[in-house]
Amino acid sequence: MAPFNTILLLGATSGLGESAAKRLLGQGKKVIVTGRRQARLDALKAEDLETYAMDVSDIAAIPKHLDTLFSTYPDIDTVWINSGIATRYSVKDINSCTDADLTLEVTTNLTAAAIIARHTIPHFLARGEDVESHFLITTSGLAFVPIPFFPVYNACKAGLHYFLVSLRQQLKDSPVNIIEIVPPFVATEYVVKNRDEAPKNLQAMSLKDYEDEVFAQLDNIPAKELKEVAAGPSVLRVKTWRDGLGAMIAKPFAD
Repeated sequence: MAPFNTILLLGATSGLGESAAKRLLGQGKKVIVTGRRQARLDALKAEDLETYAMDVSDIAAIPKHLDTLFSTYPDIDTVWINSGIATRYSVKDINSCTDADLTLEVTTNLTAAAIIARHTIPHFLARGEDVESHFLITTSGLAFVPIPFFPVYNACKAGLHYFLVSLRQQLKDSPVNIIEIVPPFVATEYVVKNRDEAPKNLQAMSLKDYEDEVFAQLDNIPAKELKEVAAGPSVLRVKTWRDGLGAMIAKPFAD
């Protein structure tokens, strides 16, 4: 089983986050799920998950929310960020999105994660040198190989990847493990509903196959050894980066 005991899953009321929450709950873990939609939170609470209403795009409120969560659940040893939004737009067409759309996308996907890390990592370190903790973010295979119609989403996910590489370098001698989850195109509820928007030759990996592949690594490989946990087509993308630019980065800074 995954080495996590009490997990705070941020942005996990649907899709990959909800799937991970239920998988961990099935392993007997204590799981706290956050999200914006109260109806989804109520449905998950009925399935024995702990829930908490929180919108990560409200940056100013994040520290207070985290203080409340860590006070309510002092045994949290894992924080896993799944929240994210993708805006499909063309730079050729100014009407395909608004400035507010792009600002919200960067805030939700990248800025919020940095703020959450800033307030979470010191809390984990304060638990002591012998107490292992885990900080995870779900990025995307698009962090490594972008596609043209989600330009800001691609950039945010690439930024998260390098953000996690940097955190891992800073924390290499600490008990805090930094893990990046790298999904491919997965057949989540959202993807199924919006399949007409996807390229016709792009095949989505089933949610079950994705989950099985990710948890085969989380369940069986020591957390300290994990860096990027990829599945499906993302595996080759991560390996190519690790064997190339990743190897260059590891020379001056072991990650």
